Amino acid sequence: MPEHVSLNDQQKILVALAAAMGAGCRTCAEKLSAMAAAARISSDQMERAFADGLRGRQAATETIRAKAASLLGREPRVEAGGDGASHVAELCRLAAAAAANSAPDALHYGEAARSAGAPEAAIGVAIGIARSIRSKAQGFSDEELGAPRGQEVPCPTGAAATAAPAAGRGAAAGSGSCACE
Repeated sequence: MPEHVSLNDQQKILVALAAAMGAGCRTCAEKLSAMAAAARISSDQMERAFADGLRGRQAATETIRAKAASLLGREPRVEAGGDGASHVAELCRLAAAAAANSAPDALHYGEAARSAGAPEAAIGVAIGIARSIRSKAQGFSDEELGAPRGQEVPCPTGAAATAAPAAGRGAAAGSGSCACE
């Protein structure tokens, strides 16, 4: 593999930190931060990776906002959101937060849904829907990136990892256990 294509271990950790921000995975961010410290990655480099990941997450929000606008035929009004504090609005927020991997926000909206009168079964259904959507979204995204649906791609930050781009497919492959496990 040409030298300019490969990533060293520190670069892989920085990319993984950015991906953790994009995925909204607090556990991954915490564990990868510990890996970064052990790998003697500076806090400035970590901050840049965090910022790049947050920019990627913000870009994803803008992309889906544009999709909502195309489906509505106009810009969505975020302040319009749901029907106030009804349990259905809170369940919608719960599902969105859970699908975005934001457990603290999902827990908050779950409590708000309970306070608004949502039964436990409805909260469970909202979380189940979020998990299904998150899984389907991952599959659709992987397909768009060129990875076949259902193809497992191990985390390239694992100790025995040798990440190599899948030629022309935009997917990475590696081996070893994930730092986030």
